[in-house]
Amino acid sequence: MENTIPLFNTSFFTDIYNKNNLSDIPTSTRCTVKSLNATGLLRNRMLDIGIIPGTEIKVIRRSSNNDIAAYLIRGAVIALRKEEASLINVNMINQQGKYHGAH
Repeated sequence: MENTIPLFNTSFFTDIYNKNNLSDIPTSTRCTVKSLNATGLLRNRMLDIGIIPGTEIKVIRRSSNNDIAAYLIRGAVIALRKEEASLINVNMINQQGKYHGAH
């Protein structure tokens, strides 16, 4: 069957699999910022504290209810709520310094 049509778009599933939000990254893991989905004043705040594409972030600690987390960003510890961190798309870095996910 040369003219078969796939039942679903596989790139759609690949994009979902490779999409990591900062809120999903485990504690003690490093990652780099891929993009920001925030707008308005929140976007300006993130840019002001140095959350721009390429910035390395390390997840330091999470609150007991997992609503707030502390992140090491450019030498400063910054707390972000889960809904704020979910607006930051990242690529995880493994222990050898290589990236996981889409680039």
